[in-house]
Amino acid sequence: MTLFDVPDEDEEDADRKALKEITQRAAVVLQQCWQKRPKWTQPHALLKMVEAIDSRPKSAQEVSKDERKRLSDLGLIIPASLSYGETPIPEFLAILKRVSTIREDANGGVAEGSIIGRLEGVFYDVGCGIGTLCFAAAIRHNFSHVVGIEILQGLFDVASDLERHFNLSVKPRMFARIDKVPTKLRFVIGDACAVKWLQIPPSVVFCHCSLFDAELMMKLAAKLSVLPCDALIVTITHPVPAYTTPSGRETIIFAVIERMKVQMPWGPATAFIQQRRLTEQEEYEIERMKFESDD
Repeated sequence: MTLFDVPDEDEEDADRKALKEITQRAAVVLQQCWQKRPKWTQPHALLKMVEAIDSRPKSAQEVSKDERKRLSDLGLIIPASLSYGETPIPEFLAILKRVSTIREDANGGVAEGSIIGRLEGVFYDVGCGIGTLCFAAAIRHNFSHVVGIEILQGLFDVASDLERHFNLSVKPRMFARIDKVPTKLRFVIGDACAVKWLQIPPSVVFCHCSLFDAELMMKLAAKLSVLPCDALIVTITHPVPAYTTPSGRETIIFAVIERMKVQMPWGPATAFIQQRRLTEQEEYEIERMKFESDD
């Protein structure tokens, strides 16, 4: 057959069949090779992410400083809340361990199919920086989604680069374990009090708000006021204040369940674990539904 001859349909079918068989065989071989790779434990996976973070040319503090200077040079006023401060990973994991215990005690134990000490649902880090704590939460716990929100573009760009490393080099080795949920990790750029959150309500929200002023804490309270009552909120230094709705008819109260002493790079601080209380209207609706169901 020459280049100018037109192949008949039988020859084309045979070629397609042969190509399909070769592709299937290659996929089987790749899968077998992949399965032979050792699966990373949680400490190993976390260590690999820390190494990736530490190997970057600039630290998170330097990136934050450069970004704030860039905005200042544009004539913008930089609030103190944008100063970079990161919760150490060991302290963060200790907080989540306590949150897990509180959740298990409230539920009367661990649900069927769940693992003791591992949180589930959706995790949010408000002001996530370069995403260090998001990676720790995704590796250590069984969250279905982990979302980090960052307002500074420079920090968001670094978090996005690290996310690609996580998805390509860490996630496949980590989530190949049968006891690990394949967490979906996502970073969002913008003001956490203004951007749209996931339709799936968060089960745990973390916010390092040591330098937040009263006005910003009230904006955060407004954003958190729509959370379900079983969601747990963790803040550093400042608790979430009570929030009165614009109509003035309801006041959302965030009850402090526990206070924890934590060690920050600059000294001791307090972590507040809170939960939104039911409003009078919500309590009324629950009682009404119970009454109707009894009838």
